Amino acid sequence: MMKQFFTCFFLCVLCFGIAYAQDDDSSSVSQSLKSFLGIGAPKLGMLVQWYGEVRNTSDVFREGGDFRAVQLLLQSSFAKRFSFLFQANMKERYQLLDLRLSYNYNSSLNIDLGQFKTYFGREFLKNESELLFSKRAWVSDLLGPQRQTGIQIRGSFIDSALVYGFGVFNGQGINSYTSSDPSLFNGRVMITPFCLTNSTTHSKIEIGLSGALSTENRDNLVTYTFARYTRFYGIDTRMEWNDYWFEGEYILYNPSDNPMFDGFNLDIARKITPNTELALRYQKFTYQYIFDPQQREDGASIGCNWYPENELKVQLNLSRNFYQNVNTFIAQVQYAFNAKY
Repeated sequence: MMKQFFTCFFLCVLCFGIAYAQDDDSSSVSQSLKSFLGIGAPKLGMLVQWYGEVRNTSDVFREGGDFRAVQLLLQSSFAKRFSFLFQANMKERYQLLDLRLSYNYNSSLNIDLGQFKTYFGREFLKNESELLFSKRAWVSDLLGPQRQTGIQIRGSFIDSALVYGFGVFNGQGINSYTSSDPSLFNGRVMITPFCLTNSTTHSKIEIGLSGALSTENRDNLVTYTFARYTRFYGIDTRMEWNDYWFEGEYILYNPSDNPMFDGFNLDIARKITPNTELALRYQKFTYQYIFDPQQREDGASIGCNWYPENELKVQLNLSRNFYQNVNTFIAQVQYAFNAKY
């Protein structure tokens, strides 16, 4: 029911917004109605990523390439304090990613309703166009509540020195509406204890804490378990100093009657020219499914990102999985237009 409601709402706002935003010389009646309703011009966006890959496993080389993402976005505002976000992945088949209606009272209080990213972790909250490497770190890709359907409040205080977000969700994962009962609760707080910016120096420290609790074993999270309660804990940080920056994140998945999953990643990067940056990553992941022995994987990556134009991004990544003894080289080209949200 919720999916149908938001889809109908989105279509109505889209058609109405486009009809009144086509021409700057619209009639005075149209302009007055637009002004009265506070409708902003729809903002269309697109993200296309294509990658080529060469993988070496035990002296066997494999190569391939494909589209990693073909995403369409639509954002707009209306009635002065409301906004919405629609995002879909069109790769191979249509998949709804985000359908979010927001009430924006001020920077300290915003209320989101619909399907969207839960406010958990650091790298997961970045959209695909902003990733430092062509793939997300294992821990942010595999652990966490991910996208869910529900309601959340978020905001910031003291010039974003304190940022918060708390939500209640149905726990069913993406595009699943078999239950509307709240069973997943999550939250995140990020503080900036130090920030210094002047004509010669920029330095900044951010620290984030995240947590989530699932109270139903039917919730679609990491893997199906019979645990009545499932808990996630996360801690992350970002440090900036002039052209250098460091990011680290640790997440623990702790079901009540199942072995733990956990992992971390450490990234360090430097901007070497205005449109080129180099990055290093080390990551480790520990997992154990039901009745299986515990396994550990660790890996390292080196990457170079080049931005020839504002909308274009070229990424070259060389990675090694030490546990599986696999080397991978990835070249990825990205076109992103109004892809940030």
